[in-house]
Amino acid sequence: AKIGFFLHIPWPSSEAYRTLPVRDELLRGLLSSTLLGFHLFDYARHFLSACVRLLNLEHEATRGILGVEYSGRHVMIRVSHIGIDPLRFKARLGSPEVEEKKKALRKDLGIVPGSRVHILAAIDDLDVFKGISLKLLAFESFLQSYEIYRGKIILVQVAIP
Repeated sequence: AKIGFFLHIPWPSSEAYRTLPVRDELLRGLLSSTLLGFHLFDYARHFLSACVRLLNLEHEATRGILGVEYSGRHVMIRVSHIGIDPLRFKARLGSPEVEEKKKALRKDLGIVPGSRVHILAAIDDLDVFKGISLKLLAFESFLQSYEIYRGKIILVQVAIP
């Protein structure tokens, strides 16, 4: 089976990683994947360094592709930033489809047409570690500190279970 695993958090340096009691087991488990993804090159580099220092594995970098040989298999390492393509996003902003959706959303939120009310939108996993509760507290604190924005900014928070 082909297995892809993307780590959404930083990988620690090998010096910090080697302090974990089950460090080898974690590395071996991840190396069972076909593809491992990291947000930044530094995180991938830390992972590869841990593989070299703790499991005596060798890694390769050929034409920008990182990999490591493990148990007779090649495990690909990919660096992939998650985010939006700003140019594509900007190009669609003024499209008739987006304008219709904006109009419908403003109506659903009870915003009077022509008023200068801004909408802040967020989509997060419903997870204690995603900080939704902190975001709501920060928004509340903002509105308490800057009364001028009350009624002029709406926060729409979508939580994905």
